[in-house]
Order: sequence, then C-alpha cells, then structure tokens
Amino acid sequence: EGVVYTDYDQNWGGVDDIGNEIEALLTLDNAISEALNLDISKVTKERVNQIIGAIISQITAENIPSDITRSITNSVNAMEIASNNYHQAQQDYENALTEKEDAKQQMELAQNEFKEAQENLGEAKKEVKNFKKQVTNLLKKSILELYRKGKDKEKELLTSLQNKARDFEVISFNKTPQVLQESWDDDVDIVFLNSGNSTSSTAESFYQDDIDWGVYLFAQLLSTESTEEKALEGFIKEAKANSYDLIATINKGMTNNTPEKEIINELKKQLVSSFASVLIKYNYQ
Repeated sequence: EGVVYTDYDQNWGGVDDIGNEIEALLTLDNAISEALNLDISKVTKERVNQIIGAIISQITAENIPSDITRSITNSVNAMEIASNNYHQAQQDYENALTEKEDAKQQMELAQNEFKEAQENLGEAKKEVKNFKKQVTNLLKKSILELYRKGKDKEKELLTSLQNKARDFEVISFNKTPQVLQESWDDDVDIVFLNSGNSTSSTAESFYQDDIDWGVYLFAQLLSTESTEEKALEGFIKEAKANSYDLIATINKGMTNNTPEKEIINELKKQLVSSFASVLIKYNYQ
C-alpha cells in the first residue's frame, strides 16, 4: 500500500541502444513488419532509423529483385524523411510560446506522409512474399526431381555402396587413403576418404556413388513435409556459405525471363554441388 514514484525522460536518455537487436532480425519480412507497426507520434526518430537501416541491410542479404528493392528503398526513405519532419515540427510546437498552429499542421502533414509511405511499403512486402513463394516452388521442384532420380536408382546405389565399403581397400592409390568416416547411414557403410595423391579420375569414380546417394538422402529430407520449411531454410544458408547462392540463381533467371525448366536444371546442378560440398571433403593433386 505504498506509493511508487517514477522518472520519465521524454528524450529517451539512458535507454539502452537496441540497434544490434534490430539488425539481428532474421528476415526482411520481420524488419518490414516492425516498420509497418511504427507510430511516429509514439517512437523516436532514432528508433525509426534503426528499423529502416535493418530493412536496407536485409534487402542486400536476401537478393531481392531490383524492382522490389527500389519500391522498398523509396518507401523507407520517405518514412525516414517524414519521421524527421514530424519530430522537428513536434519540437517547434513544444518550444513555441504562441502561434503553434503552423507547427501542428506540419506534424499532421508529416504523419500522413509517413502513413502513406507505410502503405507503399506494405505493397512491397506483398511483392517480397510473392517472390519468396516463387523461389520456394522452384527449389521444391528441383529437389523433387533429384529425389525421384535417386529413388529410381536406390537399389542399384545401395548394392554398389555395400560392395565398395567391403572392397575399398583393394583400390590402388599412390598414397594410403585416410578413412575419415564410416557407417554414415544405418542401411549402408559409406566411406569418406582423403584421396591424397590419387588421380582425379580414380577418385571421381570412387566417390560418385557416395555423392549420388548423399544427394538422394538430402533430397529425401528436404522433400519431407514435416522438416521441409526449417530444413530448406537452413540448407539455403549452408549452400550460400559454400559459395552456391541458390536465391541469386533464381533471381537472375526470373529477371532474364529464363524458362522455368532451364532455371530448375541450373538449380539441380548447384544443389548437387552443394550436397557434395557438405558430404565429402577431399582434394585432387
């Protein structure tokens, strides 16, 4: 039954900088949603600028098509200008002793301009969502084709891998190979080797079934409904870390009006290379 007294600084002095948290938003969609929920009459212009900065950085990170990028950039720039104008007019209003009407009108004008920019940003968000849907569909089609190809060869691959796991020591290498991993899968022993000084033709032949089997298993995983979204998102990031930018490939194809089949064929090549880069690490000399 006591009394609580609080101090409130209208200039937000002493409040921790949340810039890092805003910039850590995982997706462009999240950053845009933050911007669409802003009310410049209730937040500081620094907060607005932080969220706008996050949007700009995420545009580059997510390879959004240039026309959508322009729409987003124009919208957030307009939001920033309106926010600055509003807070300047608000300061003028608070500092004015008389004739506050002009400052009040400027605040209302800036607020309307801010809302208009938010509406434009909302439309751009819909375009981003549509782009991502197209990206997802193309990736799913590519992965499904790889899965079906592996499914058709499943028995053949299993037999070959089982024989190779049993007989690999008879293969001739100039340098004794180092066994890195065995029994990778419950159904078959897959052996990963460091090829050392072996010839590339011998190593390629030895590893091809491993690659084909790994591609099949990855495609099977990414085609499973229960793990599809999370696994696909994770793999896209992993592929990009290994220099296979699948989103950029799709973006380029769509920008150039490349037929869907050609985009899928290129994606399949990159997917196979991406799977292989994760599964097998060895060097040719």
